[in-house]
Amino acid sequence: MEMIEKILEIQTDGNVQQFVKEVYAVMEKTLPKKNCIYVISAPSSGKNYVFDAIRTFYLNTGQMGNFNRNTSFPFQDCDSRRVILWNEPNIEPSAYETVKMLLGGDTLSVNKKYEDYVEIYRTPIIMLTNNEVLNRDPVWRDSLFEIGGSPVNISFGASKF
Repeated sequence: MEMIEKILEIQTDGNVQQFVKEVYAVMEKTLPKKNCIYVISAPSSGKNYVFDAIRTFYLNTGQMGNFNRNTSFPFQDCDSRRVILWNEPNIEPSAYETVKMLLGGDTLSVNKKYEDYVEIYRTPIIMLTNNEVLNRDPVWRDSLFEIGGSPVNISFGASKF
């Protein structure tokens, strides 16, 4: 817990309370159309370390696949989940409208392998990325909280096993 506190203190420039409010708002669905936490930061900045702990708290979590020609069923693990993690997202332009709906918390009918269409209802999304994936268009920004960060040596305070 101490390491997470140190990482958050560094990554939020001391504004941990605002970070907690934003995460709470998305995870507990208290704000309409704010359905995503979008974390852009360099490798080794602690984003997976922090958000894996948050995601694990909710137990029933899913993993989003990428929207590209190599993935036929990006929603395979998203049905009936409490939280969806999308690590290093890759989105082709043809999928932008679907992703906008998802990030805004709209209900989607999606394909699942070997099943009929399933409904994905408003589910909080955590997007973790090293590079800017979404442009600065307000259409994207209105549906998410963006969190930036810088590299952090997360090995401080860690003990060897």
